[in-house]
Amino acid sequence: MDVNARTVAEETDLLQIAGIFMNTNYRRLPVLHEDRLVGQISRRDVLSALHKQLTSSKRPEQALLYLSALGEPPSFSR
Repeated sequence: MDVNARTVAEETDLLQIAGIFMNTNYRRLPVLHEDRLVGQISRRDVLSALHKQLTSSKRPEQALLYLSALGEPPSFSR
């Protein structure tokens, strides 16, 4: 068990969580409220939320601009 595991607060921004997932090997993060475990969030949860935001946006270019805050897209070289 990792006693120094990375956690996020309930109010942590989705982009901050996405950034953590992009820069670590974590697949899930514990979610805390006042130092008590209230749930967990997974990479899949983040992808689903971002997809929903993109597809439900009345102005997709705004959603893309928001998502561009994550940084450069990853390179998919073989």
